[in-house]
Amino acid sequence: MEFTSNKDDILNKKNSIQNITKNLIKYKNDEERHSQDSDHRDSLDKKIDDLLLPKRLSAPENDKFLEEIDGVFESRLSSKRYPIWVWLLAIIALINSGFLGPFLLMIDANRIVKAGWRQMMTAFLLVPLMIYEYKRGDSSLYQRKVLFDMQVIRKMILAAFLHSLWTITFAYSINFTSMTHVYILNNLDIFINCLMKIFRRDRMSILEKVGFLFTIIGIVILYLDHSFEGSTPDFSALSSVSVLLNGNSIAFLGSVAGTFYLWTCYGITEDYPSWLGITIINFLSSIFQLIYSLLFENATFDSSIQNGVFGLFTFKWFFIHIGISLVTGIGCFCLMIIISRIFTPLHYHLLLNLAPVSGALISYFFGLQMLPGLWTWISLGVIIVALTIILMGKNQMDAQDFELDDAYLTLNTAYDRESLPRRNSLHLLGRESNIEFKLYNSKRNQNNF
Repeated sequence: MEFTSNKDDILNKKNSIQNITKNLIKYKNDEERHSQDSDHRDSLDKKIDDLLLPKRLSAPENDKFLEEIDGVFESRLSSKRYPIWVWLLAIIALINSGFLGPFLLMIDANRIVKAGWRQMMTAFLLVPLMIYEYKRGDSSLYQRKVLFDMQVIRKMILAAFLHSLWTITFAYSINFTSMTHVYILNNLDIFINCLMKIFRRDRMSILEKVGFLFTIIGIVILYLDHSFEGSTPDFSALSSVSVLLNGNSIAFLGSVAGTFYLWTCYGITEDYPSWLGITIINFLSSIFQLIYSLLFENATFDSSIQNGVFGLFTFKWFFIHIGISLVTGIGCFCLMIIISRIFTPLHYHLLLNLAPVSGALISYFFGLQMLPGLWTWISLGVIIVALTIILMGKNQMDAQDFELDDAYLTLNTAYDRESLPRRNSLHLLGRESNIEFKLYNSKRNQNNF
């Protein structure tokens, strides 16, 4: 077997390994469903052997292959130039994400009701993508046993509930503090992940610890900045420092809900139609938001344009929310997916962290809020640098101690399965089915979606 440094050849080899392991996941799931059927197990064993045996490598060849895979990872982390059209897409996506807060402020309706309206309209707009997936995608995913898998359904309900909390905290807090503060504090999932590592006493790299401490410093600076007090005459609540602090705290609690939402979403679409799952989660999230508005915001079960659950379907709001959902919902989400596949993970996260700037400028342009003070901008700079350091530390930690070693063990296990019992081998292959996703795929594609 010949090896080359050609990047396309390396990527083709990596993709072939990913395809093999995806098939192994499918067989693994089948094996679990038919564990008592020995004939079926023998059939699966033969399929697995057909997949693995042609790919068996000698020890020297395996070492070279792993070096090439490592080279692909390094190329993803290295600096690179992007075409102009990629930067244009990035700017459009950044503007789209920044419009969410201003749009919610401009809609003259109850705070949570209008958030639920937007979420429901986004779910409706996702239906064409769901139909396209059904007609052009993997038909095996639309079998009854897959669609009505109770474990996945329970995960989607929990994900929708957590997503509704994430969205509610955003929609609520923008009325009581600076738009920049909300965008910063409502999207600290990287920091929350690091905090959970500390609670679980997981190993952390030095860079992660440094980034975590600097993030705390940035948050403290943000909380100490009261320059936004009284700068927006239309929002009388902003005259109180305590209200500002409450707005900041609610936005930060949204980050906690958002982090658990992203954890819950992880893996749902592995064995479930992706767009169908996203549509269901968005629709259920809108239902939870409207229920919350009925319970806590005195919303009404009618089509009132001010606080009615069905107000979305009035002539005043229906077409406006189509535009809002296209810009800040499905449009922003699809653009972020495209960009995440082109940008390096580090560049992608840096782009996401610029959303507070976009939101502040758009709010100022439309006369909704004044620009925040100097300390807020200093805080934003500190937090962006700190989160970048955490990401660098996480990548370093994963590559050196966990993910790459585990992925390499998976490859070696695939080529020498006799070293482990079959079920353990399949478990490893299933868990590490997509090396690049585990290491580099962004978890925030569904940010504000």
